[in-house]
Formats: sequence, C-alpha cells, structure tokens
Amino acid sequence: MVARGVHALQVEGYAMHARHGAEATQVDEHADSLSASDRFAVEALAREMGAELALVTELYERELAQLQASAKVRGFLSVLTGRKVRMVLRAHRSAHNSRHESRIHA
Repeated sequence: MVARGVHALQVEGYAMHARHGAEATQVDEHADSLSASDRFAVEALAREMGAELALVTELYERELAQLQASAKVRGFLSVLTGRKVRMVLRAHRSAHNSRHESRIHA
C-alpha cells in the first residue's frame, strides 16, 4: 500500500516509493554512499528525465551496486549506471503513456 503523497513505481522488478517535493534540489539522505560525481549524475538524470530525485537516486544506487559486484574495470561505472537508469525511466514513461493513450481511445 502506498501512503498519500507518495509516488509508487514498479519497473523491471523494482518497487520504489519517492516522496513528492522532498527532493527538489539535493539528493536525499539515501545518497550518502554516492560519490560527488555520482550525486551530480543522479541530479542531472532527474532533471533530464523529469523524474523525482529520490526515485532516480534509488534506481542509480541499485544499478551501481549490481555493476560494482561484477566490474573488473570501474572507470566507467557511472556512465553505464546512468545509461541503465535512463533506459528504465524511459521504459516506465513509455508504458505509462501507452496505458494513458489506451484509456483515451477506449
């Protein structure tokens, strides 16, 4: 169950909840483990994709952890993580738009 004022998103096995308005300008406390460059990437992704910062942070942290677990070369992890998060957000947006259009044409 999702509380009032909370956005829920299920994408590729993720169940994420992000509070509206709480993440306006900075990455929230969940991003303490991210480097400064990762925090910058998260903020840029959130702006680019028009997504909530808390949601992008959670996606980024999960994708980064998965990549770090198997990475031999770590120099491009932020690029690869950003690319994967962008794909997940686009897939969600596309699915959301498809559902919305089918309701309009029904």
